[in-house]
Amino acid sequence: NNLRVCVIGAGLSGLCAAKQLRQKGFAQVCVFESTCNLGGVWQYRSDPNYANALYHNLSTNLPHNLMQFPDFSFPDSEHIERYPHHSVVLNYIQSYADKFALHPFIQYQHRVVKLIPPRLSTNDHDDDGDMQQLPQWTVHIHDIGKDTIRREHFDSIIVCNGHYTKPYIPAFDGLQKFKKTMFHSRFYREPSRALFDGKTVLIVGYRASGIDIAIEIFSHCKHVQLYQ
Repeated sequence: NNLRVCVIGAGLSGLCAAKQLRQKGFAQVCVFESTCNLGGVWQYRSDPNYANALYHNLSTNLPHNLMQFPDFSFPDSEHIERYPHHSVVLNYIQSYADKFALHPFIQYQHRVVKLIPPRLSTNDHDDDGDMQQLPQWTVHIHDIGKDTIRREHFDSIIVCNGHYTKPYIPAFDGLQKFKKTMFHSRFYREPSRALFDGKTVLIVGYRASGIDIAIEIFSHCKHVQLYQ
């Protein structure tokens, strides 16, 4: 199969897409990953400005046997916690890429910054004078290491960039008047004495991360309240 396929992101979805494409005979698969490593959201960095949403003590909220791909189990699954630490998940993703030989198809520190779909060209016409269809997508790729942008053409695009990079803070009446510390859980890493000791903390959101963080900071704070 000579079709060129662009996969955006080398997290779980991007790697799974690349693996399936390769097994279906697609020879020209390019995975563009903006960071230095595979793993997507499961890459942990202590720097809260790094583009991920993991905190230091995060464990999965699903049993690992429900998270794994049907054709690849967690290595040494009998020896890991039922709800494993995020580092175990990252090791699993790396093992998946090793197992299916996906590394040669990944270009790290390459960010897709623009997609132009196939379109009618105003410059090219067929024998009848009608505009011709340009058959491929035009992809603008930023090579972060060289700080250059190049264009490549692909027959298909698979977008696997996730949705945990940019935090969403809803609008509340009076939010601009609150002058004390406020941040999204996307920037939380671990309990900080400077941030939480003796403080009254309101956590807005009663899902997995809100409950996790409340439990972590409870012993440091004067009072913690969860609000849904």
